[in-house]
Amino acid sequence: AFQSSNLFFGLGAGTYTVTTRDTEGNQTMGSIVVGSPAALVLTATVSGNGIVAVASGGTGAYQFSLNNGPQQASGSFTNLTPGSYTVIATDANGCAASVGNLMVTSAVVEPSEAWGLAVSPNPGTGLFQLTLQQAPITLRTEVFDAAGRLLRSTDFTPHGGTFSTLLDLRDLPNGTYILRLTDGQQWGGVRLSKVQ
Repeated sequence: AFQSSNLFFGLGAGTYTVTTRDTEGNQTMGSIVVGSPAALVLTATVSGNGIVAVASGGTGAYQFSLNNGPQQASGSFTNLTPGSYTVIATDANGCAASVGNLMVTSAVVEPSEAWGLAVSPNPGTGLFQLTLQQAPITLRTEVFDAAGRLLRSTDFTPHGGTFSTLLDLRDLPNGTYILRLTDGQQWGGVRLSKVQ
């Protein structure tokens, strides 16, 4: 059907044939291709206690929200508490994409600052004294070799305050090890050197 306007609305992507007719009844035909924007794509990664989301495709500027919270122009979310998160990106047309099950497990800290950790002697022959001046309620220590393999894990319940314990690595070969400590909310690491 002919219309007086040259504007057409609600068309999906595709190729259309348009026929124009002047006042004398002369007609001409042409093809019009209506495209659609690239699909909105969202990627998101957890970094420490934050999430960084990047959107592409879609139309116009993006808005980001975390767990259906308020929207923001930035895809960066920082200082998050441990838990599961979903990031949603929305474009100027209202199209949305989401990434869920983003697990923020803990915040990275410097153990000497967070808990007052001192390790002595370091380097040592394998028997290391760990002292925490501001020990957490619960503490897990994990020892990794230089390749990142977990060698041992021990749970403690210091109940706060000052806490000391011995870490015995005398059965391990000389080398560099990583001691990771966590209270379940935050974690930090210290390099240990075992020499004879």
